[in-house]
Amino acid sequence: MTVSTIAAVSVSNPTVNEASPYAVFTLTGTANQTVSLSTIDGSADINNNSSNIEYWTGTTWTAYNGTSTNLLSDGTLLVRVGITQESDTINELDETFQLQVTPTGGATYSGTATIVDDGNGIIYPNANPTNPTTPASNTTGLDDDRVIGISNPTVNEASPYAVFTLTGAANQAVSLSTIDGSADINNSSSNIEYWTGTAWITYNGTSTNLLFNGTLLVRVDITQESDTINELDETFQLLVTPTGGATYSGTATIVDAGNGVIYPNANPTNPTTPATTTTGLDDDRVIGISNPTVKDPSTLVLEPNLKLDVKTDSQLIGDLITANGMPILTLLAHPARPMPSTSAAATE
Repeated sequence: MTVSTIAAVSVSNPTVNEASPYAVFTLTGTANQTVSLSTIDGSADINNNSSNIEYWTGTTWTAYNGTSTNLLSDGTLLVRVGITQESDTINELDETFQLQVTPTGGATYSGTATIVDDGNGIIYPNANPTNPTTPASNTTGLDDDRVIGISNPTVNEASPYAVFTLTGAANQAVSLSTIDGSADINNSSSNIEYWTGTAWITYNGTSTNLLFNGTLLVRVDITQESDTINELDETFQLLVTPTGGATYSGTATIVDAGNGVIYPNANPTNPTTPATTTTGLDDDRVIGISNPTVKDPSTLVLEPNLKLDVKTDSQLIGDLITANGMPILTLLAHPARPMPSTSAAATE
């Protein structure tokens, strides 16, 4: 008695970045083996229509007809599934779906695609394979939706810089830019510098990476904000965008009321702590000064009946005498007369 055995088919389990238009599976079985194909959602929500599945014929990508196809003469087949609907800027857990492969009359085999958005995985572009068993792939422009934290510094107007602290994942790639609020700063990329761990480097206008500890110090020149005018607090924002992710912002507040801190042109204390000082804080608050009017006592003429109350001893000699709150004369001893012992009319 002859027993017919249906050959098994193995299916790869690709890890694909969310920025990829496709997830590509490699099937391995026997030469020209007939198989049917389908997809099923896991945590990912993809288009499970057969029209979303394509396979490589050896010369071109062809839409699956929904019925069956054959492995190539070498017993392999590349199958790609569109996943563009999974692309977003939301930081999510890894998502999965399965490609199910069933040889005619045989069991169903499956491979699991894992879609990631943390700057990992690979991208399968819309391109021909390198060879029948190796799909084209790259790691350029990997989507990274991991959250970036940004500080909101309060900086004194005398400071040459405002320094922001970025917090994210180790070596996470980000792009940087600034935007005015009420402050009017230079928003060119050359006005932005970041700390590499050993030196301040001018931002290239494209991207840079957080340090190995997941932090990055970024400083922006604000010298054009320095003046002697008493103003309301002024603000501007640093915008930080992980590759393919959402944009996060931190707000610098520039003050001129003797508060805030100064970030000097100096190396940080450590990779997460910029150098600061509070020496020489700018204070443009207005000082009010009175303008008193004082009468010259020598020009006053006393009324005939105005009397001064003088003590019986001579302790007031040399003191300034006032009337109705105004200085009028300095009491001197007469060279030929003693001081009066009672109130004396100041008529002399």
